[in-house]
Amino acid sequence: MEALKEILKQLPTAFGQSLMNYGIIVVVYLVVWKLLKKRLQNWRIQLKERVDAKQIKSELVNSLFTLMVSTFFVFIIYLMKSKGYTKIYTDINEYPKFFAIGGFFVFILLDDTWFYWIHRLLHHPRIFKYIHKVHHKSIDVNPFTSLSFHWAEALLLTFWIVPVSMIFPMYVPALGILQIWGFLDNIKSHLGYEFFPSWWNKSFGKLMTSSTHHNMHHSKFNGNYGVHFRIWDKLLGTEFNDYEKTFDEIQDRKKAKPIITTLLLFISLTAFSQTSNSIIGNWKDQTHPEKQVQMYLGADNKIYGKSSNNTIVFKALIWDNTAKIYNGILINPDNKEEFKIKISLKNNDTFVFSVKKFIISKGFQFIRF
Repeated sequence: MEALKEILKQLPTAFGQSLMNYGIIVVVYLVVWKLLKKRLQNWRIQLKERVDAKQIKSELVNSLFTLMVSTFFVFIIYLMKSKGYTKIYTDINEYPKFFAIGGFFVFILLDDTWFYWIHRLLHHPRIFKYIHKVHHKSIDVNPFTSLSFHWAEALLLTFWIVPVSMIFPMYVPALGILQIWGFLDNIKSHLGYEFFPSWWNKSFGKLMTSSTHHNMHHSKFNGNYGVHFRIWDKLLGTEFNDYEKTFDEIQDRKKAKPIITTLLLFISLTAFSQTSNSIIGNWKDQTHPEKQVQMYLGADNKIYGKSSNNTIVFKALIWDNTAKIYNGILINPDNKEEFKIKISLKNNDTFVFSVKKFIISKGFQFIRF
């Protein structure tokens, strides 16, 4: 009972820390996305800004659940420690100095590995729509996206601490540094702007993820799963091939004169002037719902679509503002045969097209999910 009382005394501190973190996110958003918006327009990763009040509101609600789960998780860790179930310690002399000094580096590698594999698991078609879909509703990410998770995902991503703390000594200050690193790295990944310098991918920084790296995960969906490092993505071939090219293009834009940036923005905005009817997002065949596709904006400002097994099935879709249709190519995933198609948007949640082969024409209808 005394242990429980001691733990309950810690809860206000844990909750207060969560609120402080949230306050930092608010400040970063106001400074980068509002105060310095015009000055940093060349630094934006996605040329077209799609964040609206509806997205921010949804992210704020999701963030509240994430904060509650984080506070609950801290409570569980305190409870386990008080019962002697963990090897979490505060006295540096309790275990060999290696655990205090090298602990952080071990923890960050464990955190990165756990995140990568849980992240890939959450992208499995049978799981995605129940949990990770909440986070991927934000295609154009911003600081609030960094806490916008399904409550189960918020728990899963940090759960590795429970089993590890039971077998591996964890020095509290080392855990604290990991927490700070993870928090700041999460904001960086969802900032929407690239602050790393042009030489980053040509130095030791090449091992680490940039804001562009994770931003491409949100816009292209199946790839760039890593959180702190690029190691697992490189080893397993899940990093987008055009990542470094995209990073360099953003660096060139950062050096460009305002008139060039304005022109690029104009081209991008013209291509997607029908904002309310944007085809970007997750879709499924209405007749065969197991056939799913994720539409994303490519580096060439054309839209592409990938199936659930990461195969491109829609290629180089371009919006025709006169005809109000998308012109592009459909690729048969079985034999790679290509068909020119015209996609019509019936509404914001439905698009249709037909494929003609010889004299036979077959129609398809996809719905957003």
